Amino acid sequence: MNPVQETVLLYYPKKPKYLPKIKSIFVQLGIQFRILDAASTAQKIGYLTGRTGFEKSTSDVPFSKIPQSVLVMDHFSGVRMDVLFSYLKKAGIPSIDLKAIVTDTNADWTFFALYQEIAKEHARMHARRAIVTRIEESDFGCEGRPDGVIAMDHVYLRYEQESEEFCLMAEDNQLYADHIDENSTVLVTADGKILPL
Repeated sequence: MNPVQETVLLYYPKKPKYLPKIKSIFVQLGIQFRILDAASTAQKIGYLTGRTGFEKSTSDVPFSKIPQSVLVMDHFSGVRMDVLFSYLKKAGIPSIDLKAIVTDTNADWTFFALYQEIAKEHARMHARRAIVTRIEESDFGCEGRPDGVIAMDHVYLRYEQESEEFCLMAEDNQLYADHIDENSTVLVTADGKILPL
């Protein structure tokens, strides 16, 4: 790949029916593209986009399947991004929530690491602020916690500006690591995860 040409990396957990339409749009706009499979997620972004100085990883690092669609763009101006998104929208292609621009920093990350970062940021952007009203730790009785069992706490919260309380489960160790305690203000993601502010 030409290292200064616009390049798109596109990952779908399951190949959609409209993939040929997407490929046609990329060709029409003169955009290089690469449709990634799960094995590609262990490769560095710089290698996948064809940047100089990056080589294919030959390590036996196990790859992880990504459950969401991801679109990564390299060497795009704001105008060209708008053009691409406009063409995709006109063609009836569903929008992909997880998008990223390649930078000198994330070019050295694996595709999976970039996915984790943008998924976390997307969750934070769509999370709601809540206040922890109380935390009830698991009670394992006099025998104590069995080996291999993760201690889960009941975390009672209420969204800011609301009075109704609700409960979520969270790992005790993670609450401690994130310094989340009673009266902490936190973020609650759409899928029920509790994140520190």
